[in-house]
Amino acid sequence: MSKKELIFFQTIDDLLQSDLNIKSSLDVMAKMKGLPKKVSKASVEIRSDLEAGSLLSNAMGNCTSLKFKESQIAFVESAQRSGKLCDTFSFLRCREEKCSARNEKIFGMCVYPVIVILMALIGGIVLSVYAPSLVPDFSRNFDYDLYHRNVIAACVKANLLLCIFGLSLVLIARKNAFEYQRLDVASALKFLTEAGTDMDSSLHMAFLVAGKNQYLKESVLDAMLQMENGEPLPSVMDMFGGNAKSFFEIALVSGNLKTAFSSLVISMEKKLQKTESLFISLMEPVTICFVGAYILILLKDVAMPVLFNTGVF
Repeated sequence: MSKKELIFFQTIDDLLQSDLNIKSSLDVMAKMKGLPKKVSKASVEIRSDLEAGSLLSNAMGNCTSLKFKESQIAFVESAQRSGKLCDTFSFLRCREEKCSARNEKIFGMCVYPVIVILMALIGGIVLSVYAPSLVPDFSRNFDYDLYHRNVIAACVKANLLLCIFGLSLVLIARKNAFEYQRLDVASALKFLTEAGTDMDSSLHMAFLVAGKNQYLKESVLDAMLQMENGEPLPSVMDMFGGNAKSFFEIALVSGNLKTAFSSLVISMEKKLQKTESLFISLMEPVTICFVGAYILILLKDVAMPVLFNTGVF
């Protein structure tokens, strides 16, 4: 999501929380100074469509200044039926703020290792190209051709090691992103059930929230088919893994589905926080270990042969 869309949701939520209706909120937004131009234009567009008789969800879908996601529009459409527009915009705001904060956190965690890896890779490439030509002719017995081949081989091994490290970081980041998307789907279902939305409609919304994640979309579709075939809820919610099944088994006994989704979201958030804390605590030492191994490979095959053959050691 773009920063401008986040500002739109933050502003309209603040205005709705101050007891203004949606039309008045959009009027105020159109006149507010300091808002990005696209946000102001979007409020004017949506307000104009509302004046012409369009529903808010349709007006947001037709907006050209800001491109709202299909899932966001679907939430607003659901709010129009339930009458909980204010709560829905608060949920959307909270959801997008969490998404923005998460992206910033991931970016911040990756900056240090990425910079270190790039610097090491560039240094290794430069070394493989120029190191042989910088070696002085101290010894007639020194085989420059063999040394040159060893330097290239060492740099390939060292750079391959860093590439493996970088690929591992990418895979971990993708896994983390997937878990956050799954949490996003669970949070959406929690909000919808608390708002009184039936499970079929909630799962349809969850399909939209899954976005481009094919695995999650297929999981939600499977859940919808299982519901149609009369499968019990604990089996349907297997897509969330972990303790999800036990939460929904308790919900079947107690008849309180809201509690099940609430417990599920809390459990998933705690698990993600522990994983993130572990990842952050290990990031620097693991990076140092890989870079240390990288330097040792280069020392062994690039620096040490020169030092031994020139009589330094």
